[in-house]
Amino acid sequence: MNIHEYQARQLLRDHGIPVKPESLSYPATEDSRAADKAADNKGSGYI
Repeated sequence: MNIHEYQARQLLRDHGIPVKPESLSYPATEDSRAADKAADNKGSGYI
C-alpha cells in the first residue's frame, strides 16, 4: 500500500490514535517556530 502522510494521519485518527496537528512552513524562520512548537508538545500522548 502506498499512502500519503495526510492519509495515514486520518487512518490513525479514525482508529482513535492521537496524532499531532499538521504544520506546514516554508521560510527558515517558520521552520524553527514549527520545531519549537513541536518540542513544547513532548509527552502529550501524540504520535
